[in-house]
Amino acid sequence: MEWKEMDKKSEDFLAMLERRNKRFLNFFKTNGFKETRLIGDPEKPALLYNEELVLSCYVHNFELRLMDKPFSDNVIEVIKLNGFLNEDFSEMIKEWYKTYEHRKVYKIQFQESLLYLAGYNFLVRRKENPEGRYPVFARHHPKVYFSLEKANEITGELEKAGYTVTVI
Repeated sequence: MEWKEMDKKSEDFLAMLERRNKRFLNFFKTNGFKETRLIGDPEKPALLYNEELVLSCYVHNFELRLMDKPFSDNVIEVIKLNGFLNEDFSEMIKEWYKTYEHRKVYKIQFQESLLYLAGYNFLVRRKENPEGRYPVFARHHPKVYFSLEKANEITGELEKAGYTVTVI
């Protein structure tokens, strides 16, 4: 296979992922879940709601699969994300949200402000020497941690560097 063919296939694949993920996100936004965003790997995105919970669902090809709890194999509902959704799924989605379990995430808050750890800036990027790594705190799109232990570990590092932070 020539490089041009491989590049074209990669471009097509990325365009398909972008289209699918946009439909995935728009499905929830148009059905009453305005405060959602996709996080993680674009091939297997997770849906973060209200910066607090990762909803128990995933998208496979152009099908949305609603699960009963995180990491479950029990599919409650399958919805085709065909781009022409005229049907109102808001009541069904709200009922699913209330009935089933979703995964809590943790954020790191700066002092008692509305600022959260959003990432880092680096003067010199070297893992073995964290000097030159500076935390960035922002109101929007905070870093989220899937375990309390990891959030506490990062909080400890920030406190050691002189920042007053808490896990929420």
